[in-house]
Amino acid sequence: MAWRVPVTSLLRTLTDNDEFYPFLSAAGVPIIIFPKPREVVHFVFSIASEVAEANAMDWQVLGGNRIIKDSALSDTTDGSNIDLAVADNQADDYYMGMYLEMTSGGEQGEFKLITDYVTASNLAILENALSGTPTAGETYSIYHMAQVVDGSGSITAEQTLTEALPQNAEFGASGYPCLIPRAKSSSDDHVALLTYTIDGVSA
Repeated sequence: MAWRVPVTSLLRTLTDNDEFYPFLSAAGVPIIIFPKPREVVHFVFSIASEVAEANAMDWQVLGGNRIIKDSALSDTTDGSNIDLAVADNQADDYYMGMYLEMTSGGEQGEFKLITDYVTASNLAILENALSGTPTAGETYSIYHMAQVVDGSGSITAEQTLTEALPQNAEFGASGYPCLIPRAKSSSDDHVALLTYTIDGVSA
């Protein structure tokens, strides 16, 4: 059995109703985990600070496949409507519900949900715009992801931290080529931390 060194995210301050991917790597991009077959990924979601009043932080783990890797944009876009490569053209709505990751350029590492796809213009419409304007030739990957079975929950944040309070949650997943954790705060600021470890047979 092979064990990998635990990976811990930076402490992340979640503001009121912050959501999507609050757990970032040291480079400031969402954590995307690529376990080998038969490896198990063990997640720990933690709240690491006191809050003004008791409320919740919800967590979720997405699992699935990367279906496109490092395709090049066919044209400059406005950051919300992404002009995919000609080779990636599909039927209307084909990419709806999938996730686009920029893998080069000024928006490298940004990860967004695709809410619509129009085959005539070959445009993927994003739920939230990228931080800049990608240009032709910059590359992207696309992931087909869904919530892992039982891969969601909620952590109760309390006004005073004590060892007796359950201010963390643990979850294990295996059998997915890609895993992506995310979380959402409710009505108050939290300081959160994500840790994950990978163990199993190296294949």
